[in-house]
Amino acid sequence: MKKICFFILLCFGLSSNIHASDYSSNLIVYAEDGQKFYLFLNGIRQNLVAGNMVKITKIPLFSVNIRIVFEDTTIQSIYKKSVIVQDDRGQDLEVRYHIHTTPEKLRSLIFAISMPILVAPATDPGATELPFSNKILPPIITLPKATLSSSSTNNAVQK
Repeated sequence: MKKICFFILLCFGLSSNIHASDYSSNLIVYAEDGQKFYLFLNGIRQNLVAGNMVKITKIPLFSVNIRIVFEDTTIQSIYKKSVIVQDDRGQDLEVRYHIHTTPEKLRSLIFAISMPILVAPATDPGATELPFSNKILPPIITLPKATLSSSSTNNAVQK
């Protein structure tokens, strides 16, 4: 009896995983002011190179947590919890958000539109388009900006 119950639970678990992996929604995030950023979904960075429009495809989840980290480290990160990328019937969606910047340079992630993937318009060709990944990428390395000096020094020895 225990073996039969275990087998039924195993079959149910496998079938629920198959349905969850059938999801393939898209998420597009766009920076209005052109600032380049890294997009994190559920704590995992999705883009290796910062971009001002990032499209993540084939998201196999019902909802994701979004974090935006800007290439310019002086700009504060943005965090948005539980962004729904599936509708309540399990239909794949294309969800679009934009990063709005106020005149005071405050940034926030604003919902733009959500539509079924089948009727979604083509994405801007300048967008960075990547499939959803659970793979950990190398850390973001920021280098200090070098200052160039226009004057040269003369180290000649005078006699």
